[in-house]
Amino acid sequence: MRFIVWFLAGLVLALPSMAEAARGIPVVRGTEAHLSPVAIDAIPVDAGKPLSLCHLYEVDTIYYLGAWMTSNGYVLSEDQCQGTRYFNDPALISSAFSSGLLDGVPETPAFTIRQYAEGYTIWGIGALLMLIVLLKKILSGSSRAAPAARGSRRMQERMEVLGLPDNAVFRFIDAMLHAAKADGTAQPEEVDYIRRKAIEIAQLDYSDEHIAWAIDHTDKLKGPRDFERFGRGLSPEQARMVLRAALAVIAADGTMTRKERRFVAQLTAGLRLDLEEVHRILDAHHGPVEQPGTTAVAAE
Repeated sequence: MRFIVWFLAGLVLALPSMAEAARGIPVVRGTEAHLSPVAIDAIPVDAGKPLSLCHLYEVDTIYYLGAWMTSNGYVLSEDQCQGTRYFNDPALISSAFSSGLLDGVPETPAFTIRQYAEGYTIWGIGALLMLIVLLKKILSGSSRAAPAARGSRRMQERMEVLGLPDNAVFRFIDAMLHAAKADGTAQPEEVDYIRRKAIEIAQLDYSDEHIAWAIDHTDKLKGPRDFERFGRGLSPEQARMVLRAALAVIAADGTMTRKERRFVAQLTAGLRLDLEEVHRILDAHHGPVEQPGTTAVAAE
């Protein structure tokens, strides 16, 4: 542990010099001596004022900020440790301890919390910055996890209403549900088409109310990963069937909006299919499909 502390200390002290050598930027570095009062006027002398016991320590600074501290032990002062004048008399200090003049004073000087804060300012700033970065990551992770958790809950609710597990049949129907909501509003023709198709492939009896509720509780799809789940575990042919079903839903009301074109492009990318295949399907009836994140691209 001590090796790690000294290694990190050496690294902190060396980094400015490395930066100076690499960039030609001057580094302001120095050493400051400090006197900290320990026992004021505690040691009487034959003539003159009584002496004060002080803790002498040095602080290595970088750009006037404390980087490291070194204790130089106890010294004596005639001006209550307030100035820079002091002298060292080990025999007199030892005699003061043995005679009881310094009761309650530890034989080895210790740093106070304030001195630690002043002597290791750079370390404190570094720890604070690391804490800020850590908190930012935690908060950003929580903000990303919250929508994901809501999306997961909604998917569970849709599976319960449809009476299906998370399998290929559910993802087939779920893609149609999201296609119906792509432009913000599900048309009656789209609801009816999904109901009939869902009954056909799931062999379950659904009403328009089942489908309308499921459409209303679809997820907000924002990025490519949100669309990739529709094709999870599907073969290329099954992925094409999912895409055709979504296209059929969008075409059920006879129109295709800009938002629906963007949905088709993102779904195609999520299913890892060729966008040109969609162009060939839609070109005759609805015009070009947009590339994700771009403007519309005309079909060849």
